[in-house]
Amino acid sequence: MDNNIKPFKYAVRILSDKEAPIWDSFIDESEKGTLFHKFKWLKAAEKQSRTYLYPLVCEKVGVGLVCVFPVFLLQKIFLKILCSPPPGCFIPELGPVFHIKTEKQYDIESVYYNSIEAFDSYLSKEINYDYCYYLTNIDDVRPFKWLGYSADPNYTYRLKLDNQTDWLFANFSKSIRNKIRKVQATGHIEIKPAQPNSVKNLVEEIKQRYSELNLPFKLTNEYLQTLIDAYGEEGLNIYECFFNATHQTTFITISYKNNMKMWLGAVHNNKIVNGINEFIHWNNILDASKKSFKYYERIGANTKHLCEHKSKYDFKPEIYLKLEKWSRSGKLFHYLYNAVLNNKRLKTLYSGEKK
Repeated sequence: MDNNIKPFKYAVRILSDKEAPIWDSFIDESEKGTLFHKFKWLKAAEKQSRTYLYPLVCEKVGVGLVCVFPVFLLQKIFLKILCSPPPGCFIPELGPVFHIKTEKQYDIESVYYNSIEAFDSYLSKEINYDYCYYLTNIDDVRPFKWLGYSADPNYTYRLKLDNQTDWLFANFSKSIRNKIRKVQATGHIEIKPAQPNSVKNLVEEIKQRYSELNLPFKLTNEYLQTLIDAYGEEGLNIYECFFNATHQTTFITISYKNNMKMWLGAVHNNKIVNGINEFIHWNNILDASKKSFKYYERIGANTKHLCEHKSKYDFKPEIYLKLEKWSRSGKLFHYLYNAVLNNKRLKTLYSGEKK
């Protein structure tokens, strides 16, 4: 980086609620902005997660808005934690979004570095956080690493829809193809927009599945309904699937820019006819292809046994990154907490051996 670049040319501030249209227009125009980044979604996530939202923007003198960064403050025990996305909202990735109107690499890197440095300085001084983590889809995270952040890879699955659907189907594993053909041959499948009470049904279906797996699930009806009311006409769609007129499952897709995501629902349980979930994904792929989307995404490719199934659709893994940073006081607290925890484990082990 050129030492002559002046960081004070980059100013960070909190965007007011009245300026939400500016934020949303920026997300729409940027390459990496997602529906999760939209202002009403962030406000709904703030309420769902019981955090405090900082909708930060970075403006460059003489240029204007170059980056937005939604950050949430979570107070846990004695720690101030900054996160993007917040927990419990089923947002797979968030982090900063850039819209740089130049193709010159020098200028791009200048904006990247100085914006991220300005955000990092603002958050350190104004919030004095102990720990932060961000899940981001931006390609270049070197500025974060230069500022002391660690960067660990995470993955999602995407299917590129640049081939004929017959070719896509042929690349599914034999077991997936057979399940789809069999369920189509044995009954009538109908997928249609959901009824008004379907949010409640969806939440109950997921809760039941999570309970079977001994996992917590805290997503609320209110959160989902708020999102559907806000973005039902922008690509957040809820559907019900029926087999021979009998309800099977409920699910939500997100269609935004060039990508359709399977977001929530279509949970696997013993009540669903075998092959229905496989058919749903095939139906979504056909729908996405028909609507000229470039990708169909099944969120999440980080759990081994789930990946063994998802890869049978010929999805390809794509990377996003988890960025983390501890302050000095946060590091000390983290060290002491782990030391006490490990000591308790040793005492439990020792007392168990004595018995």
